[in-house]
Amino acid sequence: MDDDATSLVSRAAGGDPAAWNALVDRYNGLLWSIARSYRLRDADASDVVQTAWMRLLEHLDRIEDPERVGAWLATVVRNEIHRLYRRSKRTVATDDDAVLDAAVQPAAGPDTHVVRLERDRLMWEAFAELTDRCQRLLRMLITGWGTQEALSYRDAAVALGLPMGSLGPTRMRCLGDLRHALERRGISGEPDGSG
Repeated sequence: MDDDATSLVSRAAGGDPAAWNALVDRYNGLLWSIARSYRLRDADASDVVQTAWMRLLEHLDRIEDPERVGAWLATVVRNEIHRLYRRSKRTVATDDDAVLDAAVQPAAGPDTHVVRLERDRLMWEAFAELTDRCQRLLRMLITGWGTQEALSYRDAAVALGLPMGSLGPTRMRCLGDLRHALERRGISGEPDGSG
């Protein structure tokens, strides 16, 4: 995808279905990963993601910073998740997302450990298929991988010798490659009940 987000948003706002489809292709995995990180049921996750796309469609011609449309969509998903929890009477009196996340975690079943080990094994196999550059970039930006805290974009760009403006698109390409490697192993970003 060579088009930048600003161009895609502008073209989609003008009614270009190919630009809209490109936006969906580019950001749908991100939205699903956020919804899944809150461990929503598939139906709830689907509703939240669909609502985010509907909100974008409603506001497409009013997005103030189209280059950051991915961050805008991510915020909408998080807000919809919090709204869902409030509606379902799982109220937590806090503005701290970490407390909210901890409050809505389901109890672990007896097979949780085995499922987690298999998921991790497949994830690392897929990760090993990435180029060295992608592996380094993702390790630098994702907390909990490796022995260090995640680096800021600026620090990661310096460490990798990349212009800061190219770090985001490079990261998205690397995550796309990782998603394709996972799909080849039967792991999909779409809910189908099989995990």
